[in-house]
Amino acid sequence: MQLSVEEQYYKIIGPGFTDYLEAERALTAASLSGDNAALEAAKFKALRLASNVATDLHHFAEIVVHRAPHGIDVSGGEKALRPRVETHCRFLRGDAHVSDLTLLCDVVDALKHSRLRNSNRMVSDRDAVLVIGSGWGKVRFFGEGKYGGKPQVLVEAKSGTRAMSSVLQNVIDAWKNYLRWPITDLRQI
Repeated sequence: MQLSVEEQYYKIIGPGFTDYLEAERALTAASLSGDNAALEAAKFKALRLASNVATDLHHFAEIVVHRAPHGIDVSGGEKALRPRVETHCRFLRGDAHVSDLTLLCDVVDALKHSRLRNSNRMVSDRDAVLVIGSGWGKVRFFGEGKYGGKPQVLVEAKSGTRAMSSVLQNVIDAWKNYLRWPITDLRQI
């Protein structure tokens, strides 16, 4: 079945992001419950859903190139498209430009290949991506991720620790801006 760009986003990627955010909320609840079995299950669910939405979002460029909406520049294929989209990537809708589309690509490649040989990549290997941690005093940007040191899915990028929820949100917003789609409330599809 060939999905349109809109269907791919609104039926696959968007709901996947919503599911991941719900898993992050469940992870917080499990950490507060004191139930170690629930916490362990919540950790793996958050990791799995983060991996799924990251992979779907990474491959979205291919979908856009092959089924581009009218008026969207996809010349040069996905390798040329991603840098154009990344010019729209801002940290949580502020003024600070972030290279989160590149980071997301490196995360997905590290998940696939385990170890990245190119030293210019933003992460070094699979052990640096999709880890559970508090982020307390570690995340690169103020206001990123969960408040109060709650466990969350993190990316240990070479430039600093990042909350996966923020990386995904920034990339989603960049795509929506590039495609001239409306931006919804923060952390919603």
